Amino acid sequence: MNNNKQKPVKIGATSGTYDPVTNGHMDLIKKSANLCEKLLVIISTGRTKKTIFTEDERVNLLQNEIKKAGIKNAEVRICKPENIIQFMGEQKVGTFFRGVRNEVDIEFENNVLFEKYKDKFAEHNIGVAHIKSDPNLVDVSSTNAKKFINNELELSKIVSADVANALKSKIGG
Repeated sequence: MNNNKQKPVKIGATSGTYDPVTNGHMDLIKKSANLCEKLLVIISTGRTKKTIFTEDERVNLLQNEIKKAGIKNAEVRICKPENIIQFMGEQKVGTFFRGVRNEVDIEFENNVLFEKYKDKFAEHNIGVAHIKSDPNLVDVSSTNAKKFINNELELSKIVSADVANALKSKIGG
């Protein structure tokens, strides 16, 4: 994309636990960053998931992956899941980008997540855009990264070498 061309969204956001950050996450971040002047990559912290990496480790891994990818308009932020929509509203986010891998993801996004929060999105004037995953990344997930810790070939399809090394040092392998 030509960087001199005006982008359709001034401020966008995406969020996740990023435990660990995967190639699928990075695909979404790259695609989303190309659609906005500034992208907030929000690390969701809190009560719903037990994480392997600390908050600081997830921030550092994600910032490193964003830097390696050459994405200059992305900023990593931290927020509790129950405050993300309010936080995005305060930051003047126009579009919340969500990655979808398959029909199951689309169904969840439309019928569960969006229905539950549509009034909050509307209150803060935040649109929701679904970004389709690269077909080669449909099986990529943080869960699979942990599952394939001892399988170098599979792990390399899911996370970068730096993230794989961090994961191995954290949980063995």
